[in-house]
Amino acid sequence: MASKLARGVTSAGAVLEGYAELRRQVAIMRELAHAGEWDALVERQSTYLELGDRIRRLDAQAELDQQAA
Repeated sequence: MASKLARGVTSAGAVLEGYAELRRQVAIMRELAHAGEWDALVERQSTYLELGDRIRRLDAQAELDQQAA
């Protein structure tokens, strides 16, 4: 997943994959919170925020690609 985002794939599929990964991250973060694993949760939150930024950029690029078509 991250490799596709890192390569800059801008298809709608890559955006959807990004959201699926974001959902997985949220599930992990929820479990960490329930377990009281606060340090791990904070570390995971950084990854979550970075992934959100990548998805935002991919989504914007995918919109531009659609307009060019």
